[in-house]
Parts: sequence; C-alpha cells; structure tokens
Amino acid sequence: MKANQPLAYIMIFVFMVGCNATDEYELKFDLTSENGNTYICNSYHTSSLSFLQQSRADTVSMCMELNIDSSTANQNKINIVFKSIDQRTSTSKRSFALVDSRKRTKPVSVYDFRPIVDSVFAVVIDKRVSIIISNKGTVEKVNGIDELISSAARESHQERPLVRQILNDYISENALKDQFNRLFSTVSNKKVKLSDNWANDFTLIAKAPVHVNSVYTLKQFEGDSAYVDIQSKLLAGTAGNFYLNGTQTGLVILNYYNGLPYLFESFIKTTTTTNHYDVNESEHWLIMITKMKL
Repeated sequence: MKANQPLAYIMIFVFMVGCNATDEYELKFDLTSENGNTYICNSYHTSSLSFLQQSRADTVSMCMELNIDSSTANQNKINIVFKSIDQRTSTSKRSFALVDSRKRTKPVSVYDFRPIVDSVFAVVIDKRVSIIISNKGTVEKVNGIDELISSAARESHQERPLVRQILNDYISENALKDQFNRLFSTVSNKKVKLSDNWANDFTLIAKAPVHVNSVYTLKQFEGDSAYVDIQSKLLAGTAGNFYLNGTQTGLVILNYYNGLPYLFESFIKTTTTTNHYDVNESEHWLIMITKMKL
C-alpha cells in the first residue's frame, strides 16, 4: 500500500486541478468554427410609453436567418436574410405624424397608414444585408441597407424617403447595430468563474444616443451554456444634464464556446424629462437563436 501512495497523491492532485480548471471558462465571441452554419433569430419587442395622460404601445416581431460567413479570429461576418417582420401600434389618440415626400407633416390615422406599412414589410421578405462584428461582439459595419431600401421602394411602389422612414426603427444601419450590440455585448472576453462580474458599455444610436452601462454576472453553467445576469443603467444627455434615466434587468443564456446567445431577455424602464412633462417608457426584449438543421 505504501508503494502506491505517491501515485495516489498524484491522481488526487490531478483530479483537484482538473476540477478547478473546469470551474473557469473564457466567454468569447468567436464564430470561426461556425462558418457556413445558419441560425434562426426570432426577436420580439414590446414597448409602452405614457405622457400627459396619453399612451402608445408598440409590438414588433422579426424573424431573420443568420448565415455565418468568412469569420476569422478577429472579425466575424454574418449575412442576414429577413424572413418576416410585423409591427403593430395602438395609441390613445389613434393617430400619429407622418412626414411625406414633400416634407409636409399631417396627422394620419393608424389604420389608414397600415396598408402602406404592410406593403413595405411584405417586399422586405427574403432580402438581405450583412454585418461585420469584432471579436469583442461589437458591430463595426452594416452593408446593403441602401440597396434594400431602393429595391423595397420599387417593389412596393412607394418613394424611397417614405420606405426608409417606415423601416428606420427596424431595418436600418443604426437599428441593426443597436439590436446586435445589445445581443452580443454580454461576452466577457476573459476567463470567469461562477459569480464573477464584468462590465461592458455601449451606446444605442437608432433614436438618440443612449449610453448603456452594464454589469454582467455569471450565474450558472449547464452543458455548453452559460447563464449571465444583466444589470444596467441607461443615460442620455451630458453630465449634470441627463434628460433620460433608466434601468435594465435581464438574463442571457449563451454558448460559451462561440458567444452566440440561445436566449436574450431584458426588461427596460426609462424616464425622459422635457421642459413640460415626463415620458415614461417600459420595454421588453425577447430574442431566441436556434441552429438550423440540414
């Protein structure tokens, strides 16, 4: 028995080191092993805002194919094909301002405008753009938006400025940057253990610059998945004169081998202060990504 004791000690030491090593993972955004694969991304976004005893609610759902193309250790290219898009609005006044191609503003009933919106959404189906993402999960470039707008305008028989306006909050360079920066911002790009925290900041730019300062916490490992908690503060304006303040809470379940989320869910509450009244807004984001089976 004594002759085997050194070997037993070595085996125990290796086992302990192995257990410690598996407690630590590097959460990074690296799609090089995914080249040629296609994922389905379904996103659902609901928002409601209230001001001066008025209210507005929006619901947007989109389905996209994400084709991983020519990714390297430093840069990832994803081709996006739009498979469906739907947006519904309800307001207490049942109208909103539409800027027409002659730059005149007139009140238009939500229901009168609906067929135009639907005709533009219909011709967007199966059109594509591409995005370039850094190895830190930051969108660096969006290609193909102008070509998509021109094609959608021709096919829907609407003018380009109106088509661009209709799609601006959903399919535009800034809107896509916001959505995918939000989605891929959780990767730590360093080794982390359970309960570790890390920070990441980015700026939403589609509507107005809104700075998102987030702290992420690794809550759980299960299989190839990492469960990450989100706690964020949202600010817009300048120091001492912030006109928007808000918070975000949420959860991301991501593949820790490549950084792709399986699920992203967040709840956002903001207050925008104007000279005459406050605007309170609540948002819910739910995004799910699944791999297409060949």
